[in-house]
Amino acid sequence: GPPHGDVVCHQTHRHEPPVASHPIETVFESEDILVVNKPASWPVHPSGPYNVNTVLSALEETLTEAKVLGISGRTYKRSP
Repeated sequence: GPPHGDVVCHQTHRHEPPVASHPIETVFESEDILVVNKPASWPVHPSGPYNVNTVLSALEETLTEAKVLGISGRTYKRSP
């Protein structure tokens, strides 16, 4: 460790990479479930360099009566 009781501190300031400005489209909503269509550049949950620009963060900001519990799965639509 550092000599003489010195303290070493390291701080990092990171800027998150941008995500597309396209809105998250609500496909279906009921009392128990919300299905969304997200832009491809949006990560679903915080990971790597993304902590704020995520689908879960956006939903937590807009949903007032419910708490976002997590992601239950993904469905992919086949192109014609």
